[in-house]
Amino acid sequence: MRYNYVISNYRINDDMKRLATILVLSALLLSALPASAQVNRRATSTDRANKATSSEKVQKRIELQLDIVKRKVGQTAKTLNATIERLGNIIGRIESRIEKVKSAGGNTVESETAIAEAKKHLQLAKDSMAKLSLVELKNETLRENFTKVKEAAAEVKTHLREAHREMMKAVRSLKTNN
Repeated sequence: MRYNYVISNYRINDDMKRLATILVLSALLLSALPASAQVNRRATSTDRANKATSSEKVQKRIELQLDIVKRKVGQTAKTLNATIERLGNIIGRIESRIEKVKSAGGNTVESETAIAEAKKHLQLAKDSMAKLSLVELKNETLRENFTKVKEAAAEVKTHLREAHREMMKAVRSLKTNN
């Protein structure tokens, strides 16, 4: 829905208004360019003095980026560890249900095999988390190590998904056996 504005008996829609604003701003910017070019020609002597401070700025920016990467990796590791812990707790609850069904005389073979697979994938996820925590993030090898971290995190996620799938199979087989 477009709104029209009446300005001195002429109707101007939003698109026309935007176009006029863009034209005015571009005219102002183009008129300022020759003045800024003259200022830049005079600033060559101060550029040499500023090169030392610019290298310090670059170093600070690199340190800031390294800090951000370390925080992101730490948060990812924390989240993945919490997920591993939760899935472990759920496996414990499913095992207790399996024991109840088994004591009632139900068939739990399929559920037990699915839980064994889920435990295997959960252990593989824990091993992959150990790999993730061993990667050191330093300025020299940050890019290479960050790709290693990404790969390890992807591997952990894959194992967690497989464990979850196996847990769902176990629960489904318990429901059908009741």
